[in-house]
Amino acid sequence: PVPQRQPAGAAATSARAPIPPKMPKYQYYQNDTDMTIAILEPGVQREDLRVDFEPKRLTVILTKQGVDFAVVCGSLYEEIIVDKSKVRIKDEKVLIKMRKKTEKFEWQQLISKVEEPTPKKILDEEEVPTVDKTKNRAYASHRDWDAIERNIDEQEKQEKPEGDEALNKLFQDIYKRSDEDTKRAMVKSFQTSGGTVLSTNWGEVAETDYEKKAREELESKK
Repeated sequence: PVPQRQPAGAAATSARAPIPPKMPKYQYYQNDTDMTIAILEPGVQREDLRVDFEPKRLTVILTKQGVDFAVVCGSLYEEIIVDKSKVRIKDEKVLIKMRKKTEKFEWQQLISKVEEPTPKKILDEEEVPTVDKTKNRAYASHRDWDAIERNIDEQEKQEKPEGDEALNKLFQDIYKRSDEDTKRAMVKSFQTSGGTVLSTNWGEVAETDYEKKAREELESKK
C-alpha cells in the first residue's frame, strides 16, 4: 500500500512540543541596612509567590505555569529582622528587602555555605493589616494587601537610594515627568548608543546616528 502523506502543517504542529517554564533569575545587592533580592520575572501574581522570612533563613517559591520553583531556599549569611523585612511586587520584577540585624556589616554572600537549622518564624497574622473576614476576597488570604502596599510605598519614599539604585531612580523620575518627545529621545539615545548616552533633546537625537558615532570613536582610538 502507498503510505499517505501527512499535511505539512499537521506535522509541524505535532512536532512542536510545549516549552517548559524556566527557573526565574535573580540578583541581589546591599547597603548598610538592607539586603535586597530582585527576582527578574515580569507579571508575577501574588497568589503565585510564597516568601517565608526567618531570622537566619529565607524561602522563596514562585509558581510558573503550574510548576513550583524554589528560587531561594537556605540559611542566610547573617541574621535579619523579620518584622522589618518586606516584599514588593512590581510589573517587571519582584523585590525582597531584608533588614539586616547588624547594620553596616557587609555580607560576603546571600546564602551561607553551612546550613543552620532555626525555629521557623513567619510574620504573625496580627503584625499584618487585615480586612473583615466576612467580606469576599479575590484570594484566600485575609491580609489587606492594599494596606500593606501603602505601608511599603511610604517606607520606600522615606528611604534614600544609593549608588546605581539612586541613579536609576533619578532616570525613572525624569522619564515619568517628561513629554512624549523627551521619552522618545531618552529611549533612542540610550538604546542606539549602547547605554553610553542618555539625552532628553529629541531634536538632537532624531538627527544623530549614535551607532556610527560610537564606531568612529572606536576607530579613532585604534
